[in-house]
Amino acid sequence: MPVKKTPSSWQSEIPAIKRVQLQFSFSVMATRHLKIDAAQAGLQPSALIRKTLGLSYADTGRERIGVSFNDEDFKLLAKKYSVDACEHDLIKRLIKDEVDNRYRSDEN
Repeated sequence: MPVKKTPSSWQSEIPAIKRVQLQFSFSVMATRHLKIDAAQAGLQPSALIRKTLGLSYADTGRERIGVSFNDEDFKLLAKKYSVDACEHDLIKRLIKDEVDNRYRSDEN
């Protein structure tokens, strides 16, 4: 069977394909401190580990946090915000506003 050539649009992904991701189970206290130290340094925990090990790492460009919601969650959130459950973008904006407002008050 002939080997297929990698499409040119995928060339930039080749280094990522060659990486191996390892999962670690640190102690609860180590994990907690690692997350706190990383947040204070403006890094992801994995970047802080790479920095600690003397490896190259990427600074966090834009802080993003992913949260998964199922249909039932959207129904509950829609009720909370008095909007239609299908309005995912609006619900996302309302969640962002609520969380930003919650932690904005902690900055003072």
